[in-house]
Amino acid sequence: MVISHTLHAQNKDEQIVGWGPTISEINYLSNHWEEVVHVACFTKESSDASMLPYTNTNIRFRAIPTFGGVGFIEKLSVFTAALTIIRIILKEVHGASHVQIRVPMGIGVYVLPLFLFIPRKFILWVKYANNWGHVSISWGYRYQRWFLDKNFLKCAVTINGFWPNQKEHLKSFENPCINNQQFEVGKTIDKSLDNKLRVLFAGRIETAKGLDLLMQVLEALPQDRFEEWTFIGEGPLKAPLQKLTNELKINAKFPGFVSQAEVHRYLVNAHILVLPSKSEGFPKIVAEAWNYQVIPLVSPVGSLPHYLEHGKNGFMMDDVSKKSLNTAFEQLLKMTHQELQGIAQNSQELADKFTFEYYYEHLQKEVFS
Repeated sequence: MVISHTLHAQNKDEQIVGWGPTISEINYLSNHWEEVVHVACFTKESSDASMLPYTNTNIRFRAIPTFGGVGFIEKLSVFTAALTIIRIILKEVHGASHVQIRVPMGIGVYVLPLFLFIPRKFILWVKYANNWGHVSISWGYRYQRWFLDKNFLKCAVTINGFWPNQKEHLKSFENPCINNQQFEVGKTIDKSLDNKLRVLFAGRIETAKGLDLLMQVLEALPQDRFEEWTFIGEGPLKAPLQKLTNELKINAKFPGFVSQAEVHRYLVNAHILVLPSKSEGFPKIVAEAWNYQVIPLVSPVGSLPHYLEHGKNGFMMDDVSKKSLNTAFEQLLKMTHQELQGIAQNSQELADKFTFEYYYEHLQKEVFS
C-alpha cells in the first residue's frame, strides 16, 4: 500500500494516469507484490503528457479528495477532507503486508500520527521526498520532518542525501528513475562534444526552478557555442522566455509537457542539462541526464552536492544567483572538447545507483529486513 498526494486524472482514453516519476516507481515495485494499492488524489481536470498510466493489472488506485492550494479555502481543504481520507486509509490498510507513506504533503500532519494508533501487522516505511536539510520550509513540512526525525513511528525513513548527525533510522536512498532498458541504452551512448552544444531544461518553467536567473544570463552567453536550447515543461515564465529567445535569435524549442519516454529521447541528443533551481530534494532529471552522458549544470541545493563533483561529473554553481550561474557557464565553455568528453563519461558512472533494480535491492537490505 502506498499513500501519497500524487495527482491522478483521466486521459483522453478515460484511462487513469498519474504523475510520471511516482507511477514509474509503483509500476516497477508492483512486480514484487501480489497487489499494490495506491491511495492518492484524483482530479477531473484533464491530464498532460507527463502523466503515465499503470502498466500492471495488480495495481489498484484508490482516490482521495485533492487538497491544498494557494487560497485560504483551498489550504483549509487539508483538514475539511481529513475524515474522508482517514476513513479510506483505515479501510485500505487492512491486510497490507507493506505500507509506504510519501511525504511531505499537506495531509502528512495527521496521516503520520494516525499510524501511531494502527496495529502494526505490516512493514511501514516513510519516503521523505523533499530536501531533508531545507531551512525555509512551511510549518507543516517542518513538523513532519521533526516527527520523522524523532522516530515516533519506529520505522525506516528514506531520505535524499547524507546529512550531519543523521540518525540510524534515517536511510540515505537514491531516487529511482532508470529502468533496465534505459540503463542499457545509456551504456551504448558515445556522444561527440566537438561541435556546438545542445542544452536541455526539464521542469516547471518558473522562478522556483531558476529560470529567472537563466533569462538574465542568456544574453551574455556566446550563442555561437550553442546549437540548440530545449525547454521542456510549462509555467508562468514560458511566454517571457520565448519572447527573450526570439529577441536574441536563439534557436530554442518549447515542446511543453512531454511523456517520460520523450524526455529520455531528448536526453539522448542533449549535451548539457541546466537546472539552476532554488530548492530541490534530488531532481531525478539529473540522474537521468547522467545515464545518457549529459553534463548537468546545477545549483547547490538539496542533496545534489552529495553526488555531483564540480568539474568531474558536472558543474555546480557556488550559490543560487545570476553571477554564479554565469560563472558556471563560463567555466564549462572554457573546457576543451576532450575535457567535456571526460566529464560526460564520468557522469555515467553514477547512473546505476538510480536504477529501479538497485532501489529494490536497497529496500530489501535497509528496510524490509
